Amino acid sequence: MLKGARGLGLIASLLAVGLAVAVFSQRCGLDANAEGEILSRLKSTERSGLSLPIPGARAPLVSRTHRYDRISVQVDYQKGTATAVATLDFTGALGETEVSSLGLEKVSFRYRDGDWEPEGSLAPLLVQAVSRLEARRLALETGSAGRLAALFGGEGGLPKEPALSRALSMTTRTYRVKAWYLRSEREGISASEAYRLQGDAPDRPVDEEGLRSLSLIRRGQELFFWPTLM
Repeated sequence: MLKGARGLGLIASLLAVGLAVAVFSQRCGLDANAEGEILSRLKSTERSGLSLPIPGARAPLVSRTHRYDRISVQVDYQKGTATAVATLDFTGALGETEVSSLGLEKVSFRYRDGDWEPEGSLAPLLVQAVSRLEARRLALETGSAGRLAALFGGEGGLPKEPALSRALSMTTRTYRVKAWYLRSEREGISASEAYRLQGDAPDRPVDEEGLRSLSLIRRGQELFFWPTLM
């Protein structure tokens, strides 16, 4: 009797070990497959190109060349989700504005119908930064102090900047951006802006071109301009 019980116990143990090995092997295979599929999905866009919708902009941000590098993938099979972390070297345009960017992207994926599909943008940080820059450009062109204040990371309204005050005092204005050059930093994004401001100031006509430096800082899930808007 005891001998039979030991035999049954041994069989049960062997079955449990076998099941564990099978599950482990299957999971390892799935892990490798998921990582490979997601990596391939990102790299395939380097041939097909990226067209990234920008909230508030009339045209998408379209790549001319881009490259994902140093890609790592974390998979949560219980939730059916994954996150790919990669550097993105991007060159393209938003309408008439050239955009060049180097930054770290976190791209979300979800497993649906046998495939890992992107959930949201394939370049969420780049899209967020360009959206804020375009919102600022439009607010400057329309002279909207309220919209500019909402984009600023300080308290108490707009910063006291002579260039900002002069731009808002103009009766008519156009604010065009030739190029944005972006780079991710530890606490946010640094940007250089090649611009042209035209219009009528109270004392004289204005036609000004230049290059200015801007900083976007992260607060929670949002980006804000700090410490200046100009």
